[in-house]
Amino acid sequence: MRKILIYSFILFILSNCMTDRRNVRRINGDWEIVKYKQTDNLGFTTIIPAEGTFHFSKYKLKNKKGDFHYQFTYFSPLDTVSYNEFGAYYSSAKEEAFFLNTFDINGNIIQTEQFHIDILTTTDVILQYNDLTVMHTFVLRKKK
Repeated sequence: MRKILIYSFILFILSNCMTDRRNVRRINGDWEIVKYKQTDNLGFTTIIPAEGTFHFSKYKLKNKKGDFHYQFTYFSPLDTVSYNEFGAYYSSAKEEAFFLNTFDINGNIIQTEQFHIDILTTTDVILQYNDLTVMHTFVLRKKK
């Protein structure tokens, strides 16, 4: 009985790791922002008008990374904020996340953002990441 329990636990851990890596590989392609929202530390959520696209190149198993590029603009009552960033993304099954390393023009890493995939279908994905004050949630739709 004890051996069955141990094997079941190992199988459960391995299947979770494989699901995360499979999800990261399936995210390749072009995605448009359908909805963007911010949730503050107190749990208040604000839906913010936004537009833009995310592009993820095919995840390369050999070097365990893929390339990304995103153009993103959101419109707050006081300002318009735009991002146009590129870099590499990779998976970390141990942390159940994937990471975006943003590069400068010389190829140096500027920052690393830790994203979580909440939902991933063939046509839709929900991505989330936290900075120090806000949880950012992107609802994306696959472009054809």
